[in-house]
Amino acid sequence: MIKACQGGHKELVRCLVSAGISPDLPLTVAPEGVLSPISLALSYGKLEVVQLLCEAGARKPAHMVRSSL
Repeated sequence: MIKACQGGHKELVRCLVSAGISPDLPLTVAPEGVLSPISLALSYGKLEVVQLLCEAGARKPAHMVRSSL
């Protein structure tokens, strides 16, 4: 999942999610914390993968959630 998210391999990510891999699976630990598939795809600018993960029910990182204030 790490390489698929980094490389923007949307169809591979779709296959992994369809096979039961959680779109919220913690992938790696970085200085800023644990990276999820969606945060990793965001950091590499792979917006099609981000959209696919959102559609699959991935939790959005805090910086993607708009405040209602």
